[in-house]
This record gives sequence, C-alpha cells and structure tokens, in this order.
Amino acid sequence: MKRTLATLLIAALDLPASLRSVGRNAFYGRLGLREADISGLETMGSGAFSFTGLVNIAVPGSLKEIPESAFECCADVETVTISEGVEIIRAYAFSTLGYGKGSTDTYNFLTDAEAEQYRDVVHADDPALKRFYSVSLPSTVRVVEDCAFLGTWLDGLYLDWLTDVSQLPDIESFLPHPDSYECIYVSPETYEAQGDALNRYFSQDETFEYWMGKVRVFEGRHHYWTDEELGIDA
Repeated sequence: MKRTLATLLIAALDLPASLRSVGRNAFYGRLGLREADISGLETMGSGAFSFTGLVNIAVPGSLKEIPESAFECCADVETVTISEGVEIIRAYAFSTLGYGKGSTDTYNFLTDAEAEQYRDVVHADDPALKRFYSVSLPSTVRVVEDCAFLGTWLDGLYLDWLTDVSQLPDIESFLPHPDSYECIYVSPETYEAQGDALNRYFSQDETFEYWMGKVRVFEGRHHYWTDEELGIDA
C-alpha cells in the first residue's frame, strides 16, 4: 500500500473478523495509529506494527508467535498484555517501547503508601520520565528471544502461574537481556516454597549474577522517580 499522509495519520484500525494474518511491515511507521484490534490474528510478519502510535498492545492467544520487531519503537504504549496461548516472543518484539521518554534521575521501588509519604519528592506517570511496564508472561510462553524487550524498562515480569522452578523456560532464552528487567514476580506461596531455588536458578551462571535476589512476591509496589535519596530499602 502506498504511504500517503492519510495512511500515516490513521488513528484506529478495525481489522475484519475473518483476517488471520498481516504481513511484514504491514503498518510500519503509521505514527497516528493509536488503536488496533488484532484479536483474530494467527500469524504476523516481522515489524508489522513497529514505529506506530499504539497506546495499548493486546496480543491474542491465537497468535502463537510474536514475530521479530513486531511492536518495536512504539513511543506511546501504556499497556502490554500477552494472552495465554502465545508460545514464542521473537527478538526485538517489544524493544524500545516509550523511546524518547528517558530520564537520568534515581528511581525507587515504593509502595503506594511510601510514595504518599514522600509525595513532595517523588513522581509517577510523568510523560517526561522514562516509562516502566508490567508484563505478565503467560504460562504457555516457552521462548523469549534475545533482546525481545531491549531498551524497554520493565518494573517486572509477572509469573502468577508459577509454582515450581521446573516450569520455567530454558534460562538462555528466558532472560535474554537482564539489564532491561527490574524484578521477576511470583505469588507469595511460590516464593515461600521456591524462593531460594528461584534465586539460584537465575544466578546459576555468572552471566546472570545480576539476578541474585531479584525474585519478589506481589506486593503492590511501583516505580517512582525522585532526585532524592530516600533511605528506603526497596
């Protein structure tokens, strides 16, 4: 399709219910594209929605494989939802979400109550600051390729289904780029039973020493930005 000003600025995409596939770079560069219902898709080409203006990304379970660079460099994304049924997340699939929103300030991982206590010096949801994303990986995901979330800052990967270390994917594909992740979250019950084993799992190789102590339970904590040293062990 020839790119015109009209196609670049299209705001919402209503795909027909019968559509099962979109091709490589199908909507690449449509900066004005804010909404797209892809709930019926089964296959997608690489870069299909990269460099678009999507606000909410909801990947259906019918899409078994999220292709390379599928949603790369979507600057305005606010939420990412990956449904049960997705099995593979290819390289760069969600890289550099919210790009251009960086900050060099100090961040603290606080509860809402702590943020209220320090409300005069902490910031949340400020568009001038780097955005953080909470991503729940479905239990069906077996492969997360290298750099799948490169440059996208996650406050956590949530694994509410996890009950045992043996359920995790292969470590080399599961943690392709640890510098992009803050924590891995499991249920309090799983942490109590498997916390030590999980921390050992994620630090079993020197490549993953960064991960020691990074497994947490769901505590209702969020990232808040501040210029101050708050003295909180978060």
